[in-house]
Amino acid sequence: IQNKLVVKNESSEMIDKFIEFVSSEETDFDFNKITPMPEILRDTIEGSETYTGLYYYLKKNNLLEEYPQLIDKVFTSAFDNIEKKTCGELNRLYEIGEHHFNAYKETGYVSWYKWCLENWGTKWDAMNAMVYSQNNSAIFFFQTAWDGVPMLIDKLHELFPNLKFE
Repeated sequence: IQNKLVVKNESSEMIDKFIEFVSSEETDFDFNKITPMPEILRDTIEGSETYTGLYYYLKKNNLLEEYPQLIDKVFTSAFDNIEKKTCGELNRLYEIGEHHFNAYKETGYVSWYKWCLENWGTKWDAMNAMVYSQNNSAIFFFQTAWDGVPMLIDKLHELFPNLKFE
């Protein structure tokens, strides 16, 4: 989705503060500046290896019955092959499962994916962001996966109530 956000205010100083707030070294519009992703989720993975690792970790620690909500049923076929794994592969799965379990305990999310959907409204941060400022306004162009990010714009409005957002 191509997004266009126009931000206006009578004070160019307020516009400059806003631009500084939403931009980072990596991009002109950074969702992490608005709603930061928890650090522990930044290096998680999402997919069959995530849930196979979680399954193995929970099984090894007798936690499967206590945390059934963590096992994504889509990936249950991968659990059948655990007995065929080497010792090294099982150690890796255990580490993956432990990391994702710790992420869940700390944040309530197994990985970055569902956290992003629920906190940003899309699975990735803004892509190809550009900002143009002139006079008392700034125009941001950025791309998102699948949908716009109205919940982030609402949060920006709460943080900057004196700015006008279009």
